[in-house]
Amino acid sequence: MNRTKNYLTFFLGSAVILLSGCRSIGPGSIKEVHPKYNYALAETVNEQMLLNLVRLKYRDTPYFLEVSGITESRTLKASAGLGKTQWNVNAHNSGPTAVMAFPMLGAEENISPTITYSPLQGDKFVKNLVDPISLEVVLMMVQAGWSINRVFDLCVERINSLDNASSASGPTPDIKPNYEDFFQATELLTTLADHGKISIGVTEDRQLGLGISRPGEPVLKFLQKTKNSEERSKLNKLLDLAEDLDEFRIRNNCIDQVDHILALRTRSIMEVLFYLSHAIEVPDEDIDAGLVTSTSDENGEIFDWANNMSGQWLRIHCSDEKPTGAFVSIKYRGSWFHINDNDLNSKSTFMLLGYLFNLQSGNSTRTTAPVLTLPVGN
Repeated sequence: MNRTKNYLTFFLGSAVILLSGCRSIGPGSIKEVHPKYNYALAETVNEQMLLNLVRLKYRDTPYFLEVSGITESRTLKASAGLGKTQWNVNAHNSGPTAVMAFPMLGAEENISPTITYSPLQGDKFVKNLVDPISLEVVLMMVQAGWSINRVFDLCVERINSLDNASSASGPTPDIKPNYEDFFQATELLTTLADHGKISIGVTEDRQLGLGISRPGEPVLKFLQKTKNSEERSKLNKLLDLAEDLDEFRIRNNCIDQVDHILALRTRSIMEVLFYLSHAIEVPDEDIDAGLVTSTSDENGEIFDWANNMSGQWLRIHCSDEKPTGAFVSIKYRGSWFHINDNDLNSKSTFMLLGYLFNLQSGNSTRTTAPVLTLPVGN
């Protein structure tokens, strides 16, 4: 009798274990699948951004596709039946045979995910890509902790009379653009900011009376500790700023320049993408075949984008084989393009680029064209 009881306990316990193993229905399924979808989406968004940068290098048309929906249905199909076992009653395997029937329980889980893709296109989306990035967004990035020289070098095409490679805001130019004085100015601004000698931000609203107020405006303010400093003196000369003023309003009008205004002309997000694409490494055979533009300096030598200008912020390498230890990689035109996982400087710029893209394109309505919905196999 004890033996029968032990068998019954074992088989019933097995049934409980079988059923308890199917815990991916309900809250358990969120813990199981949410991190996987999160990881896959983040990886594909990075790959798409890298792909479009490489496309611009080759003057191919960029294209953006968004995962607009993920649905997943899960069903649990249970089954039941009877099994039997038998054994000899006595210990010598002789004599009468005992037979016991026991329940057989089973469960099968079916997972049916469906992913919906929406093209990012239409007049509003394109307009957001080619409209200049607002001064508010540029200053917001600086105030969020991004260095001035990284944000300004990418997003600002001109400060007062200093040009930041405006010819590099489109397809790769034939002649090296001017950028040296601009880079020197942004380095000085970064140094002054790191030492707490300047403040860049938006002033408070000004009350004019009778319930009327003037919105705050972006300003650059020199603090008292910058008096007679070498950095400020150099910056004043580079930007043609008034020596006797400590506060300068920031405007986006670079036409009417005056010494008490800091005029910034910003790039669009598409111009930022072009600007970063020039430093991408490409195979020598693609250069020889004329698939990409070679830029010449003032001496007629090939200009090295990778070690100058945008190359100091984002390095995208190429190889014949799929790279190991890459942060993100894609295959295009027979070559692998990638960002090294230990290149924290490039990863920071790539992250900033993602923020800027989302800020510029996030408010656009999605296309009304048919979307692509794919059921994913188990």
